[in-house]
Amino acid sequence: TEAVYLFGVMLIILDLKYDGAARERMIVAYFRYSGKRNALDSNIDEVGKLLARNDGFSLQPYKRPLGYPENYFRRIGFREDVIGIIIGRLRSDDIYNQKKAYTELEHQTAAYATQAAMLYVLLYFYPDVLHNKQAIMREIVDKHFADNWVINLYMGMTVNLIDAWEPYKAAKAALNNTLDLQAVKSRCQMIHDKIGKLNKQVEQYLIEGVLIEEYV
Repeated sequence: TEAVYLFGVMLIILDLKYDGAARERMIVAYFRYSGKRNALDSNIDEVGKLLARNDGFSLQPYKRPLGYPENYFRRIGFREDVIGIIIGRLRSDDIYNQKKAYTELEHQTAAYATQAAMLYVLLYFYPDVLHNKQAIMREIVDKHFADNWVINLYMGMTVNLIDAWEPYKAAKAALNNTLDLQAVKSRCQMIHDKIGKLNKQVEQYLIEGVLIEEYV
């Protein structure tokens, strides 16, 4: 599960952070390192296919072509049935056992935040779910994205699902069910109130002599 997720993250980072000149140098460096093109241990054709930018994506300014990034992910050739099994596991299970730490229902999206990022990436390997599987997307959104619309993809990289899922019919419809204006306002107000109480509680501990080893 994590291996496929990290593979997808690397593809996203490759497109976002490396321009054409850097990609060209990477191909040349790999070719020189791997030896002749027809060597048995050389994958230069696959590397060239992976690094080629022929999908219309542009870094400056940001441009999202039709069918991106699912067509880009399709270059890897992972079997959709295998991806479907992994997605099913993430949909149904708490693979990191976070519910033990987050026992409140309102903390569910925090408990599943890591799985949510993995699902976001894996769904691009199986775009039919994003486009057409409304029941599955509704289940995924209700469990992982009910009040979590800007997610941490990987090490500080964030994604706004409202923008990212705009082209996908099933994903957009499922997400829109959670974006009722009044519900969003109520959620924001609740979080604001709790942060105020939390700050007051924290101030009680930020007193010299309180957070000593015996107390902790």
